[in-house]
Amino acid sequence: MSKISVDKENIQNSYISKFNVNLIDFNVVLRFPYIGFKLFRTPKTKFCGLSNSNIDGLSIKLDPIEGLNIEYYTHIKDLGDSAWFKCGRYCGTVDKNLPIEGVGFRLSGPEKDNYSIRCFVYDNKRIKIPPYKLEKNYYGTKYQNRPLSFIRVVLIKKN
Repeated sequence: MSKISVDKENIQNSYISKFNVNLIDFNVVLRFPYIGFKLFRTPKTKFCGLSNSNIDGLSIKLDPIEGLNIEYYTHIKDLGDSAWFKCGRYCGTVDKNLPIEGVGFRLSGPEKDNYSIRCFVYDNKRIKIPPYKLEKNYYGTKYQNRPLSFIRVVLIKKN
């Protein structure tokens, strides 16, 4: 029996491209313990994260799109869900070594129906965490001690 290798990145890219949409560039700023803040440009950077380091928090920085607002929150280990934060604000902890276990998104404004947001998250063992079944647009886990190490966020403009 021959082994079939599957490229997870291509599967995710084809999942996104099947919507026949345009990807919007934006910045993701992640914070890592003992390292600090690191800037990633998405979608050019396929996955944001560092090997062997959990994510303590994040900030999404998007050039203004008239009529569209993005908000997000994180689930922080031992603390629970944070409040909702507007685009550009940092969401997470600093110097507490409390990683995030998931992130939720919501779009608002008159243009919200013309956009969607997708996210792919991986734990520190590089295992993909499926979308959270109990909450729409939340990616990761809650109270399972599976901190995020890699994240890919994609903002899609529908045709």
